[in-house]
Parts: sequence; structure tokens; C-alpha cells
Amino acid sequence: MTRRVGLLLVAGLVCSFGAAVVWADDLATVEKQIAQAWDKHKSMSAKIALTTNMEAGGTLLEGKGEGTIEFVHKGNKLYLRQELKNTMPQPVGGGTKMEQNMLMVIDGEYAWTLSDAMGQKMAMKTTIDPRMTGEPKGLFAELRKDHELKLLPDETVDGKKMYVIEATSKEKTGGAASKALYYFDRDSGFLVKMVVQSLDGKPTMTTSYSDIKYDVDINPDRFVFKVPEGVEVHDMTKLEPAKTETPAKPEKPANP
Repeated sequence: MTRRVGLLLVAGLVCSFGAAVVWADDLATVEKQIAQAWDKHKSMSAKIALTTNMEAGGTLLEGKGEGTIEFVHKGNKLYLRQELKNTMPQPVGGGTKMEQNMLMVIDGEYAWTLSDAMGQKMAMKTTIDPRMTGEPKGLFAELRKDHELKLLPDETVDGKKMYVIEATSKEKTGGAASKALYYFDRDSGFLVKMVVQSLDGKPTMTTSYSDIKYDVDINPDRFVFKVPEGVEVHDMTKLEPAKTETPAKPEKPANP
């Protein structure tokens, strides 16, 4: 009897391990399929809708944003232009609202951002982060640095089938981990929706794309950032740590 129970226990552990392997393989396969579908399209344009939900002093503040995005990739070069206008209520001030215009341009080498809030303009130059572009391979590699990824059941958004991948932060705050859901169009591989959740599981920011058009002709001038007159650009690339070269091994002294 004891031997039989032991065999059943071993069989159960083998099945559980096998299921885990299949699940991991499914996630890897889906990531590969997303990247392959993404590679088939060289450009994309769409409209953006952004909703934010924040709590301040016990008051729920709901912000809204809308804009456009244009994207092109040529080989290893990525080009992007995103224009977004946000409106957010002020926690104080009798219901006043703050408007902010955001422009981001990726020129294949660097990312440039220009913000205009309350008449104050600020420009910044940074390196390109895959999370800015949605390029699948780079995005998954970047997320894995501080998130655990999990494949969720497919969902339908605007009549289209979506792969859904959940990213849970490895670092916990207050005993809980924050999460984000990424929705990838199965046909195109593009990220068409993202939902960031708070520690208690409530959505704090939702970004979605509509009126998506693929393989459209986009004027290259759209990806040239022009610094407005009188605006100073904060070059964040200069603050990045310099790469240190491995010192060469000293040569052995010649034999006397």
C-alpha cells in the first residue's frame, strides 16, 4: 500500500512538472509568434486613448488623454512620433484642470520628448527604451529584468483576437506586487492595449490604440525633432555610466 501511494505521488509530481514545462514553452512560443507577426509590417499609424485613475487625499482623479502615433522600422532602426494631450483634474483648486501636451520623437538613434504644461516647456534627450516602441523582443527582454511574465488566456478587443501577457513586478511594495497587462494583436504582433494596475488590482492607467493602419507611407520628416526656440534640451545620455573596457592581460616577459 505504501509503495502504491509513493508511486502515485511521484506520478503526480511528474505531471505537475510536465504541465509547468508546457506552460513555459507556450509563453516562449507566443513571444516568438508575436515577434514574427510584428516583423511582417514595416509601419503603423493609430489613434491613442489614455485614461488615468489616481487617488489624492481620498479623492479619485480621472485623467484623459488622446493623440496619435506613427511608427516605422527599417532593419535595426526604429522611428516613432507620438503626440498626446492629457487633461488631469487638480487635487486642489476648486475643480481646476491641468492640460499637458506631450511630443515624443524617436529618430533611429535617440528619443526626444517635449512637454508643455501650464506654459512651461521642457525637452529631453534619452536613449531608446523598447518600452517606448513596443518592439516585442526588446520589450520582453526589458520586462524580464524586473518582472515575472505569465501568459493569460486570449481575449478579444474590438473584434480581434489578442495574446495577453501579464507582467508582475519582482519587487513588492507593502507586501504586494504591481501588475500590468499587455495585449498583442495576434495578426500583426503590435501592442494595442496596456493596462497598469495598482497594488490592489485596480486599473490606474489604460492605453489603447484604435483606427490602426499598417504599412502606410509616412514622411521621414515626421521623425525629425526640432527644438523650439528658447527651450533647453536636457541631455540625459550624458548621465549614463560609461562603458568600461576590460583591461588587457599583461604580456609575459621575454625569456632572458
